[in-house]
Amino acid sequence: MKKVFIFFAVLFAAFTLAACAEDEVVSLQISDTFLEIELGDTETISLVVTPSNSNESVVWTSLNPNIATVSSTGTVTAESLGSTNIRVTVGNTSETLSVVVVPVPEPAPEPEPEPEPEAPVPNAVQITGDFSSVTVPFGASLSDVLDELPSSLTLIDDLGTSYDVNVTWIVPAFDSEISPDSRASFQANGTFVLPSGVNRNELDLDVSVEVFVETSSTSQALKAINDAPLIASLDTFNRAGIKGVNASNISIIQSALSSDKGGNINPGWMVSDIQSVVDDVNFNRGTYRLNFDIEDGQLMSVNLRQNNVNHEFGLDQISNVLISFFELNHDLLSGQDATFTFTNQDTNVISAIESISIVNPSPFVGMIFIIPNHSAFNGLSIDANNHSLVSDFVIGSNNITIRNATNLSVVTFANAANLELDNVTLLNGTFTNDVNLDINDVTLIEGMGYNPYYLLPYESQTQTFLSKINQEDIGFGSMLPLLTQNPENIIGSIEGLYYHLYLFEFSLSFTPDIYQNSQEVFDYVKALSESGILSEEGPSEEFFAVYATPTLDSLTLAKNYVNANMFSDTSKENELRFLELLSLIKPISDFDYLPANESPTTLPTVTFAGELMIDDEAYLIGNFNNLRAITIENDAELYLYQGTKLDDFVISENFEIELGDSSFSPFGFFNSISIDILDNYSSIYNDEYSYSQEIILKDGTFHNRIFEDHDDSNLVLLGTINGNGAFIEVNGEGSIDVFIGTDPNQWGLNFIASSTLSVNPLNPGNASINHLNFDGVNVLVYGPNNTMNNVTVSSLVVAQNSVGELTLTNSNVLTNASIGTLSESTLTISNTLFAGNVNFDLEPSTVSFGEGNIYQNEGLIEIIAATNVTLSGLANLNPLLLGDPLQGETFSTNLSGSALDFQWQTATAAGVYTTVSTAPSISLTAASVGLDYRLVVSGGGDVLTLSGISTVDANVWNATASSLTVTESTVSADTNNVDIAIELHTENGYDVTNVTDYAILVTLGSVTLYSENLANISNAAAFTISLTEAGIITQMGVFVSVSGSGVTPTQVGSLLSFTVQASTPASIQILTPAALTDLGTGSETLLAVQVKDAFGNNVPNTPVTFSALGANLEVGTAFSDEVGLTDDSGIARSTFSVDPMELAQDDQVTLAAIIPTDQDEFARLDFEAAISEESSARLPDAFSDVGAGDTFDIELTLLDTKEIGQSLNYETIEAFLVLGTLESGTVVATASSIDISSTTGTATFAITIAGEHELNLYAETFPGSGQFVLVQDNLDVTVVADVPNELSGSTSDGGTVDYGIDSTNSITLTLVDQYDNPLDDIIITYALTGNVHTNTAINGSQVTGSFVTEADGTVEFTLDIDTEQSFNSGADLTLTFDVSGSAVDYTFDVDVLQFVSDLNSELDDSIKDDVIVVADDNITLDFVLKDANDDVISTGNFASYLELSDGTTISAILSAGVTRTATYTLTDSTINTQNIEVFVETFAGSEEFVRLENNLDLDVVNATIAAVNVSPGVTSLTQVAVGTENVFVVTAVDAFGNPIADYLITLTLEGRMSASTEIDSGDTDTSLEIETNALGEATFELQIGGNEPLDNVLSVTISGPDDFDTQTYNLTIINE
Repeated sequence: MKKVFIFFAVLFAAFTLAACAEDEVVSLQISDTFLEIELGDTETISLVVTPSNSNESVVWTSLNPNIATVSSTGTVTAESLGSTNIRVTVGNTSETLSVVVVPVPEPAPEPEPEPEPEAPVPNAVQITGDFSSVTVPFGASLSDVLDELPSSLTLIDDLGTSYDVNVTWIVPAFDSEISPDSRASFQANGTFVLPSGVNRNELDLDVSVEVFVETSSTSQALKAINDAPLIASLDTFNRAGIKGVNASNISIIQSALSSDKGGNINPGWMVSDIQSVVDDVNFNRGTYRLNFDIEDGQLMSVNLRQNNVNHEFGLDQISNVLISFFELNHDLLSGQDATFTFTNQDTNVISAIESISIVNPSPFVGMIFIIPNHSAFNGLSIDANNHSLVSDFVIGSNNITIRNATNLSVVTFANAANLELDNVTLLNGTFTNDVNLDINDVTLIEGMGYNPYYLLPYESQTQTFLSKINQEDIGFGSMLPLLTQNPENIIGSIEGLYYHLYLFEFSLSFTPDIYQNSQEVFDYVKALSESGILSEEGPSEEFFAVYATPTLDSLTLAKNYVNANMFSDTSKENELRFLELLSLIKPISDFDYLPANESPTTLPTVTFAGELMIDDEAYLIGNFNNLRAITIENDAELYLYQGTKLDDFVISENFEIELGDSSFSPFGFFNSISIDILDNYSSIYNDEYSYSQEIILKDGTFHNRIFEDHDDSNLVLLGTINGNGAFIEVNGEGSIDVFIGTDPNQWGLNFIASSTLSVNPLNPGNASINHLNFDGVNVLVYGPNNTMNNVTVSSLVVAQNSVGELTLTNSNVLTNASIGTLSESTLTISNTLFAGNVNFDLEPSTVSFGEGNIYQNEGLIEIIAATNVTLSGLANLNPLLLGDPLQGETFSTNLSGSALDFQWQTATAAGVYTTVSTAPSISLTAASVGLDYRLVVSGGGDVLTLSGISTVDANVWNATASSLTVTESTVSADTNNVDIAIELHTENGYDVTNVTDYAILVTLGSVTLYSENLANISNAAAFTISLTEAGIITQMGVFVSVSGSGVTPTQVGSLLSFTVQASTPASIQILTPAALTDLGTGSETLLAVQVKDAFGNNVPNTPVTFSALGANLEVGTAFSDEVGLTDDSGIARSTFSVDPMELAQDDQVTLAAIIPTDQDEFARLDFEAAISEESSARLPDAFSDVGAGDTFDIELTLLDTKEIGQSLNYETIEAFLVLGTLESGTVVATASSIDISSTTGTATFAITIAGEHELNLYAETFPGSGQFVLVQDNLDVTVVADVPNELSGSTSDGGTVDYGIDSTNSITLTLVDQYDNPLDDIIITYALTGNVHTNTAINGSQVTGSFVTEADGTVEFTLDIDTEQSFNSGADLTLTFDVSGSAVDYTFDVDVLQFVSDLNSELDDSIKDDVIVVADDNITLDFVLKDANDDVISTGNFASYLELSDGTTISAILSAGVTRTATYTLTDSTINTQNIEVFVETFAGSEEFVRLENNLDLDVVNATIAAVNVSPGVTSLTQVAVGTENVFVVTAVDAFGNPIADYLITLTLEGRMSASTEIDSGDTDTSLEIETNALGEATFELQIGGNEPLDNVLSVTISGPDDFDTQTYNLTIINE
C-alpha cells in the first residue's frame, strides 16, 4: 500500500501578521492532490500560501467527515472505508485533495517450501558449425584438404547446453589431379562422439562437406591461350602469369594474338612470347604520366611513366611534329596523363598523340595551348577532369574532342573542321574557319564567332590571356581572323583598306629602330597619302590592285607591335606560344587584281550538332547553322552583332535577342582609327564602304523579343521564321529596318551597303514570317511568294520589282499604320484585323483585299493611289457604315481616299435605285424615314455596294430592341442594393436620341418592387431597387412606357434573376437546448445557435464565440470549440463538457454564445452529480428464466463521475433495458421502481417479449436530466412465453371463406400468448365436417387429425376441394381447431362456388374486324363463362374490364345468362388500342380477376369535326404592338376533343395600313390556307409592321371549309 508522508509547513505568527499589509492571496499550493490512507491512520497536509505575508485565515473542510476528518492545522484522520474530498480555503482561493481510506492489509502467509526437482537427462537436438564447401588448388594433397575442413562442431541439447565436439574426417577416393581441364568434386564425411550423459535422441552422428579441386593454373591457362586466343578471358591471362591485361585492352590483345597465330593449331607460345605482344599493345593504348627533359628551351627526351615504370624516349624515338609540340607546350603538359600511337615496334617511336588527361590544371591558367594543324593530332581527345582552366585552346587539327572542362576559350583555324565539346563551360569560341561543332552539355558564358575576343567584357577571374591582349587594344584583334583567310578573301576588299589604315595610324608614332623593317613599312604606308591614290572620289582601281593587300612588311610591323606591347606578367613559354600564334597569320602577296566587292568577305560558318546552353547572356558574331540555344535562366539575353547570320535555328523561351553595336566589325579596329585621312575621305568610311550592319535570320524559331536599344540596325528575315508572338522593337534610341526575302544591299535600296550577306540576288523572296509583332519598326518585303501570317505591323512596304509579292494573313495592322507598295509589286491581305486608322499609299501595283478582314474602333481606311493601281476585293474589306439610320443623323463610311468614288442611292417603289448624293456622307431628314439606302464605292476598277442601311427609323423606343443590364447578379441583403440600367433602342436597334420622360415599373410576381417616373431620358435610364430577403430570386420583370401616354407598360428584356446573400450579422439566439437549468458532472451538452442579419436572414460563415463563465472550474469543464463557424443555415455548434471531477453545487457556470453585435446565454447553471459509466448492474445469483410479463430485479451499483467513484442513492431516475443501443435499439422494459440503500440497490423490470435476450441497462444520469448512461451491457435474460391465448388465421373466428371447386387452398394458423409471443411445439387438433365429398380433404387425404406449431407459432396446411364437391348450398364445409391443454379454439365455414376457368370460358372477339368510332357504349363483347368442369356459369353479375397497353382500364358488368354481354365506352382516338387484355371476376363479387384474352386489337377512329379552337382566344387578345410577331395556333377537334388531321383552315387579314404588316408564309400577305397536322394543329404568325399606325384596328378571320365555326380577331395597334 502506498504510504504518504506530508510535512506540515504553515508558518503562523499573530504579531507578524498583524503588522503585515493585508495582501490578497494569489495562490495556494498543497503537497499533493490525492491521498491514500489506511483506516485509523493520520496524515498532515503541507500548504504554501502566496504571498507569505497574507493575513487571510486558513479554513480546512472535509466534504464527508464519516469517511475522513481534517483538523484546523490540516491533519487528516481516516475514520471509515470510502472516499471523500478535503478542501482548504484562504480568502477567495481554494484547493481540493481527494482522500481514499483503504483497509489495513492482512499479513501475507509464509510460503511452503517447494520439493527439490529431479535432475533431467539431456537429449541431443541440434548440430551447428561451418559445413560450407571448400576449394583446393589443382595438385593439393589430402592433408591440404583436411587442413581446410572444420576440426570441431557445436552440439546443443534440449536443456540449451552447448558442447564443443571434435570431428574426424575421411575423403573417399580423393585425387586432386583427376581433371586438370575441369573442376572436380569430392565429399568429405565427418563423424563425432556424444559427450558423456547426453542421449542421442535419434540425432545423426555424421556430417559432410563438398570439396572442389580447381583446374591447373599456369599450364592450363597457357594451353587455353595457345588454342583459342580470341576467347581467352582476363582470368586465363592472370593464371598464365601475363601482366598488363585489363578490360580496356583485352580485345586488342586477343586480336593481336589471333593474328600472330594464323592457321597454326598450337603456336607453342610461352609466357614471355605472350607478354611481348601485350607490352607492344600497351605502349599504343597505355596511359602515361608525362615529364620532359628541357635544356635551354630544347627538348632532350620524354619520360613516360606507367604503373611505377618509367619509359625514356629520346629525340630519335619521337616524331618531329611531336618534338615541336612538346617544346612549345612542355610547361603545360608536364605532369599530365596522355596516350600515344607508337610505330616501328622494334624501337617504339612516338608518332601521334591520341588523348590528354589534365590532372593538374594550374599550369593552364592564363595560358595559350596550341594544337597545330597536323595529322598527328587528328582525333585528339582532351579530358580536363572538370577542372577550371581559364585558358585559350588554339586548335588547327581536325576531329579534336574536349571533355569536362570549365572556363575554357577555343580558337579554331586551318584544318579544324570538326570539333567536339562534351561537358564544357565555354568562355569564348573563336572560329576563323568553317567548323562542325558537336556539343553535349556545353554552356556558353561570353561569346562565340569571328573573334569576339575584341568585344567581350570578361570578368577578372575568368579572363584568359588572349582576352587581356585584346582589351589592352594592342592590335591582336585585328589579325586573329586572318588565321584562316584565303588571299582572295582579302584582296580588293574593304578589310584590306581598313587594315592598312590601321597600320598607318601606328606608323605615325613608333620609333623606327624598335621594329624589324619598321622604316621600310613606314615609307610604304606614308606613300599612300601622298600618291593621290586615295582621293575624295574614293579608292582608285590602282589602290585595290596594289595597296589594298596586306604585305609581308605590314604584317611584320603589326606582329612586332603586338609583341612589344604584350603583358609582362606572362611566362616565357607562353610568350613563345603567342609568337607562334602570330607566325600562323600568313602574309599575302603576288595575287592578281580583283575588282572591289566582287568577291565579298564571308564570315566562317559554325554548324552545330546539339543544344547550346547560354548562361545569363552571350554574344554571337558570324554564321551559325542549326543553332539550338537553351537556358535555365528566367531572363537570358543573346546579343547578335552585325554581320551575323543564323540559319536553321531554334532559340528557346526565356531569351531576349539584342541587336549588337553597329560599329563592330570582325577585324575589330574601327574604334582605333583616328587619323585625318578618314576625315578627308568621309564618303569612303560612311557610305559605300561602311561595314555591314545586317543581321540575317533564316529558317528558325524564337520566342521572346528582338530589340535595339541605342543604334540603327537592319534585320533580314529569310525562309520560314516563327516568332511565337515575339516583338521586334526599339527599346530606346535608334531604329530597326526589317528586310524580308532579300538582302537590301543587293537591290540598291539605299538603306545600307553590305559586303558579307550571301543572299542569291537571282532568287529572293519565298519568306514565310509567322506570329511576330513589328510594332514601331519599318518592314520592307521583296521577292515572290512571301507570306506574313499572324503578324502585327505598323509600317509595311512591298518593294518595287516585277516579282515583289506578299500575302498578309491572320494578322493585326495597328492604329495609324502605313501600308505601301512600290512599282509593279503585288499585295494580298486577308483575315487581318485593322485596329484603327490605316493609310494605304499605293504606287502602280496590284492590291487584293481577301476575305475575313475586320476593322475595329470604326477605324478610317484611307486608300491613296497613283495611276495604274489595280484594286480588287473591296467587298472583303468589310467596311463600316458610320452613324445610325435615324432621322436627323449623318451617315458615312470608314472608307476614304483619292482612290475611291462614292454614290448614295435610294430605291424607288419599282426597286430601281437612284443616286441622291456623291459626297462621302449623307444627312437623313424626315423624308428619309421608311426609305432604304445603299452606298456604291468604286476604285481601281472594283465596285463595292454597301446595302447595310435598311429602313431609316423614326426616333422612338421599341421594347423588343431595348435591353437591360444589372451591375451584379449576386448582392448582399440591403436597401438600394441593385442597380438596373435600361438601354432604349429604336425598332432596328439604334440608340434613341430624343429626350423624353419614361414610367418604370419593376415587379416580382404580383408584388411591385419599384414604380417611378424618370425625366429627361434619351437612350439610357438607370435606377436602384432594394432586395432584403436572402435567397435566389427569379421572374423579376422590368416594364417601361412613355410617361402620360396611357399605354400599358411593356416588359423590356428577359426576366431577371438574383442571388441575395445575407448581410452582416446582427443577432444571435440559442436554438438547442430550448431550456437548461442544470448539468451533470461528466456530461456533454451540444449548444446550437443561429445568427441572423438585420433583415432576419440566416448568416453563414460567421465566427461565434462560445464562453463558459464560472469560478474554480475544472480543466475539463469547457466548450469543445471556443469559436465555431455558422453553416448555410446560420447555425454554429459547440459541445460543452463538464469535468467529471466537478462538485455538485448550485450556480456554477453561465454558458454564452457571442458575436460582436449580440449574445445569448444560459445563466447560473447548477452542477449535479451524475451517474458514470463506472456504475454496474448484475442479475441476482439465483436468477433463472422469467416468464413473459413477470417482474424481476436487477442489482445496481451507481457511482458518480469522480476519479474514485462515490455511491449515489438516486431512486427517482428512469432506467431501461435495451436490445442494442439506446439510440438505435429497442427498449424492452422500463424500471417500475428503483430502491437504493447504502451503496447498492435494485431495479424492478418486467419483459413481455419472449426469447433469449442480451440486454444493455441504461440509467438517467441524475433525476430529470433526460440524459442516459450505459450502466451495464450484456445482461443475459431468457423470457419464456405465456400460456396459449389466441389461435387465428386469415378468416375471423366463426367467419366464412369462399373456395372454388377443383381448387387447392393454402391455410396458415398462428398460436400466440397474451403478449403476442408465438408458441412453439403445441398440438392443435382439427376436424373437417359438413357435406364433404370423397376427395375433399386436408393435406390431400385427412378430415381429422392434429398439427404441431413451428417455432414461429404457425401451422400450415392445404384444403383440397374436389371437382365433384357440391356448391352454392351455403356453409358447405366447416373447419374446427382446438389447442391441446387449453380452452383456445378456432372455427370457420367454407362456401364452395363455381370459379371462372380461363381455359374453358369463351370470348367473342369478332369486333376486332370493325372500325370503331369514338362514342359512348361503342365496344360490345360477348362471353360464355365456364368452370373447371366445363359447366356454364349462368347466374350472378360478373365485373369485367379491358386493360390497354398504357395501363388504362375500361370497366363493364356481365349480366346473368348463358351468353353474357358487356358494353364498354372508349372516346379517346389517340390512345393505343392494340394488345388489349380482357379480365373477368373469378366469381360474382370476388373482386379477384382472371384474364381471358391478352391480344385483342381494335381499330378506333375519331368522330366528325365539332369545333375549331384558336389560341389565344379572340376575346383575350385585343391588342398587338408595333413591330411584333404574334403566333396563333388553330386546333380542329371532334365532340370528344380528339384532334382532326388534314383539316383545311382559312385565314384572312384585313385593315392593314403598312405593307410590312403581313401573315408570314401566306399565299399572299393577307391570306393563308393551311391544313392541320397529326395533332390537329395549324400554326401561323402575324407580323406587325414597324410603321403600322397606332390605334389602327386589324381584322383576322379564321374558319374551316364552308365558313365552319368562323372566328374573328379585332386587334388594336399599340406602341410597344
